[in-house]
Amino acid sequence: MISQTSIISLLFILLLFILLPSSTAYFFDYEIPDCNFNDTYTENSEYQHMLEDLLKRLNISAPRAGYSTDISYSVNRTNDVHGFAMCRGDLELPQGCSPCIQHAISEIGKLCPYMKNAAVFYDHCYLYYGNETFKGPDKMVGNHTLRYNINNITKVNREKFYKVREKLFSVLLVEATNGTSSPKFFAIGEDSVSSDLSVFGLLQCIPDLSTKQCKKCLNYHVKDIPEYAGFSAGFLSIGYSCFLRYENKLFYTKPSLPPPLPSPSSPPPLPSPPPEISDDTKENKISTEKIGMISGMAVMGLLIVALVLGFLLWRKRIKHKYIKTREPQNNLGGVPFLGVTGGSDKGKNEDGEHLIFLFEDLNTATNQFSEENIIGQGEFGYVYKANLNDKEMAVKKMIDNNCNKEQFVREATLVAGLQHSNILRLLGYCYQKQEILLVYEYLSNLSLDKYLFDRSSTIEILNWSTRLHIIEGIVKGIQYLHEDCQPQICHNDLKPTNILLDEYMNPRITDFGISKFFAANRTKGCVTEHIGEKSGGYMAPEYLFYGKFSLKSDIYSLGIILLEILTGKKWSEHNKSLHNYIKLNSYISEEWKNSTSLADKLTKDVSEMYTDAQEKILTNILYIAMFCIDYEPESRPNISDIREYIKFSNDSSFKLPCSKSKGQTGDSNPLLSLTMESQAALTTETVIGQIENENLR
Repeated sequence: MISQTSIISLLFILLLFILLPSSTAYFFDYEIPDCNFNDTYTENSEYQHMLEDLLKRLNISAPRAGYSTDISYSVNRTNDVHGFAMCRGDLELPQGCSPCIQHAISEIGKLCPYMKNAAVFYDHCYLYYGNETFKGPDKMVGNHTLRYNINNITKVNREKFYKVREKLFSVLLVEATNGTSSPKFFAIGEDSVSSDLSVFGLLQCIPDLSTKQCKKCLNYHVKDIPEYAGFSAGFLSIGYSCFLRYENKLFYTKPSLPPPLPSPSSPPPLPSPPPEISDDTKENKISTEKIGMISGMAVMGLLIVALVLGFLLWRKRIKHKYIKTREPQNNLGGVPFLGVTGGSDKGKNEDGEHLIFLFEDLNTATNQFSEENIIGQGEFGYVYKANLNDKEMAVKKMIDNNCNKEQFVREATLVAGLQHSNILRLLGYCYQKQEILLVYEYLSNLSLDKYLFDRSSTIEILNWSTRLHIIEGIVKGIQYLHEDCQPQICHNDLKPTNILLDEYMNPRITDFGISKFFAANRTKGCVTEHIGEKSGGYMAPEYLFYGKFSLKSDIYSLGIILLEILTGKKWSEHNKSLHNYIKLNSYISEEWKNSTSLADKLTKDVSEMYTDAQEKILTNILYIAMFCIDYEPESRPNISDIREYIKFSNDSSFKLPCSKSKGQTGDSNPLLSLTMESQAALTTETVIGQIENENLR
């Protein structure tokens, strides 16, 4: 008989399981949003209502089939909403698919608020909506998105691991596209490297593609494995139309084997007759059965009530999380902005979140800005770790507070609206008590300069896969600032200390636009006396010596950073004078004149050897970095050209432009023979004379 204590304990455990916020860890190995910030919709608009209807239909249809597409048509057919949702092919339908789809629908409005085109990717599913069609192998997320396991395969297994992985994906590619896979265009498999090491792989296309399109899409991602995964223990490459993943541990659900058929050789034995039961035993059994039945019914009734309550609470959470509203959110300590006239929208970002923090709150959260809480120091101030309402954040206390408050509020509000996986998000600010404070999201890892130049035993040496991954993220972040933001944003102070790394070694660019706020006197004339030592070597010469900046100024800084990531040398320290700035290309070429191989130019800190695929892309990065540090801004490439050249160097039609400087041809390779003879006529005296004339105007 079930005891009363057992029933109460069972109910308590069940209620605790139901009513606590549900964990998404089982489909949440990663969360990758992709937001298009160029087109937005407004609250209660036709587009929002159509989007809500679309997502409701996908929430029903996708878990049943594992994949579903839908369209909500606008009245004039010029503002239709397209969408699709797909679950990973190894999941059981609908129960294995439904939780992830529901979570994606509840979160996409928070991750990409009021965006007309958005997508979010999870381990078990992904979701897309937009006012444009999405089918086709060339529709990728920023071309595609990469994630990888920061752990490496041990040296003794690397060569075989590399070959086994290549063989595995060759087999999986055939299995996914030979017309026999179930679901369509899906394959999983494993192969053994050693007795204690295996490779598990998965790839999948959306089923709307043709076989030819699926092959093209998957091949596009497969070719990234040797270049970007290297010897990483795991890797993920995602696009709208297809994706792949591998790990050194099982991450998918293996198909269950059918039960064995019964042997027809011998019939089953006949059951033995039941023993006779006495009248007393019968009465006791009936009494026990009645008690058990009543107890069971009571438990079931309570379970049903608990399930209904849990479901209603869950639906309430989902309803509130579905599309982000414009109601003020004060969970980070923000308060309604009242200090600036001109409308209630000031002090809010585009999502309607209040960005203003009280000085008293931040002062308490940083323990009165104590030295123990300092986690970084930049040219414009100290950075403190803060804990406010159980949320960790980073607070930058600015040294210089001589800036126009109205302009600062407008610019900070704009910056706080930016969201990109390679941009550190500004949560808000405080302009109070003669203090200017900027509040950022907190990252536990260090800045890039620590990993490049700090030789202490506690700092991890970055391998080639990690360095390439960091470069890819930096370029993506700069491209977002330069080309995807409206208006365009020039960083003005790009350097390794302003590139933070998260727990997965993804780079996050920070402090963009800060120099614009707090160094207005740099916009004209010689500014070297205002530049800190850590910034000067990375700043473009036209900015440092003329006070003029443009997007090409960031390209110069990027070139220095690329060189330092790959070579391990502080080329920025060479730029101590105007003469050295002019001759930097020649100086690097002189350093490399006796280098007979790529390995001679690269850092010796990385003990592992790069792969053949990595060798080509490392060479290309060094090559284009030399163009980035050209003294003439117009001779530097655009960020989109840099990304295309680095990423698609094997099959890209893009060619680097010929330098506009005299004596340099388009065929010259800066790695081998770049002497920058064109700079010979550009003497120090000539440039200094130009600067003096400029300052007299």
